[in-house]
Amino acid sequence: MSKASILGKYEEVRDLFYTYSGAISYLFIFISIFTFVFADLFVLILGGKQYLGIDPVTGFNTATIVRIFSVYGLLLPIDRMTGIGLDSINKPNINALKVLYMVVANILGDFIAVFTFRSLNLVAVGSILFTILGVWVGFYYLSKELSLKYFHIFTKGIDFYKSIYLKLKKNEN
Repeated sequence: MSKASILGKYEEVRDLFYTYSGAISYLFIFISIFTFVFADLFVLILGGKQYLGIDPVTGFNTATIVRIFSVYGLLLPIDRMTGIGLDSINKPNINALKVLYMVVANILGDFIAVFTFRSLNLVAVGSILFTILGVWVGFYYLSKELSLKYFHIFTKGIDFYKSIYLKLKKNEN
């Protein structure tokens, strides 16, 4: 993306952004679904039997946190790619601003979740919210330079996997 940007090929930068964001997002969908469905098993394997179920004192359920973070994982590819895109078009200052907004939102959200609602689940939900903020800010500024459309992320992601399928099918013959 950086090379295309340096060469002034902004359409190529946009296409690479769409393709990578979409392809990685689809990959994360399957990983997130798997993690969501098997959250209890992951807790059992990683933490042990003592972390399963609801804690009678705190009401905390570790598997619920795992499920919330599996949803959070769906946002990570686009958030990451907006940061890479901003850096690639020589806007690292805007990417730093995006990260600053996310950090402030995360800290405020964590304080509210812990001290007002006394909820670890809301701390995890706060991660989703600050990442949505980061995706929105990054996409907004990147779109000012590249005229992006959200929908194309998903169509280009499908095109990426279609091209791999067609290459594999061609190699079989």
